[in-house]
Amino acid sequence: TIPVVVGPPNIQDFAPYPGSVLHIKELQDVESVAKTMRYLAENPEAYNQSLRWKYEGPSDSFKALVDMAAVHSSCRLCIHLATKSREKEEKSPDFKKRPCKCTRGSKTVYHIYVRERGTFEMESIYLRSSNLTMEAFKSAVLKKFTSLNHVPVWKPERPEMLKGGDELKIYKIYPVGLTQRQALYTFRFDGDADFRGHLESNPCAKFEVVFV
Repeated sequence: TIPVVVGPPNIQDFAPYPGSVLHIKELQDVESVAKTMRYLAENPEAYNQSLRWKYEGPSDSFKALVDMAAVHSSCRLCIHLATKSREKEEKSPDFKKRPCKCTRGSKTVYHIYVRERGTFEMESIYLRSSNLTMEAFKSAVLKKFTSLNHVPVWKPERPEMLKGGDELKIYKIYPVGLTQRQALYTFRFDGDADFRGHLESNPCAKFEVVFV
């Protein structure tokens, strides 16, 4: 069956697939939802289309949301506290860290740190100033984690039909420190210039990646 849900506009953010729920935002929507229900009852093809996700799997956005449960909330809290503790250590004058960027002539190489959501340890990514774009960043992250034979944290937790193959797929990359609501639904860089500005204003920038 296709569920009918009552709630605010962003309830669609939590639907398993576009068109998989009938949404009533306010009282005036009842009539249009009733019409849609009659239409689906009379058109098996349209009805089956709304249920297709049950056989083909939910959307990437839904998987990114549900996969949060693969790491227990207490573990996520520990990761958050350990990250804050590490940030404090890194600000100490006695802390030895690698350079955040190296410049030779007109060319600069940026040192960026990335970890999968739900993990603590960071991996190093290097980007050249001549190719400082989000697309190049995603490609470098994918190449790095693939070379490490990285297994996503959700792999053991998902149903067999949703585990997929061994190929990694990036859903989102965002700065460390955002809430999951911000990371999944509101954050995005406003183009490559915004991304470059973030790297300049945040030396050794740290990011989290969500694989789906």
